[in-house]
Amino acid sequence: ALLSSKLKTEAVSSIKRQIYSDSSFSLFFAK
Repeated sequence: ALLSSKLKTEAVSSIKRQIYSDSSFSLFFAK
């Protein structure tokens, strides 16, 4: 259970990182 929750946390943080990088790229190109 501990391992799966750790994997889930890492997956969520990587998804958030992907979203933030995508939004920063679109903000950069929107200028």
